[in-house]
Amino acid sequence: MTHISDYNEFISKGVYDMACRVGGLAVNKIDKTQINNLLEIFKGDPEEATNVLMLYIARQSARNEIPRNVAQQLVSDIYQIFNSFKNNKTELEEAIRKYLVLFKWVFESGISDQNQDFHKFINNFIGRGRVR
Repeated sequence: MTHISDYNEFISKGVYDMACRVGGLAVNKIDKTQINNLLEIFKGDPEEATNVLMLYIARQSARNEIPRNVAQQLVSDIYQIFNSFKNNKTELEEAIRKYLVLFKWVFESGISDQNQDFHKFINNFIGRGRVR
């Protein structure tokens, strides 16, 4: 697991790539309510909310509500974001919230490709296929 060193770079680029990867992995594998629940659970103190969120995802995976591979990627991403921004609660909250919202939007797009970054996602959407 790598450490995200620059908040501005992550929030303007890295979070899009991360969300496109896990969102593409989740398409047609999770009920939409599960994703909405993730956003609902992430409330209050960002550190505490992040811990609760990761535990909730693990629980939902054990209950077969979220496939294990999707849950593992979500928790891995969230844990990476947490470790990178835990010293600044504002940045932590903004980064996790943006990740979850973008994940939801990619999931709802129906574009299923677990190996996509943001540019590949956009090209898949407009029908150009693989780029880069």
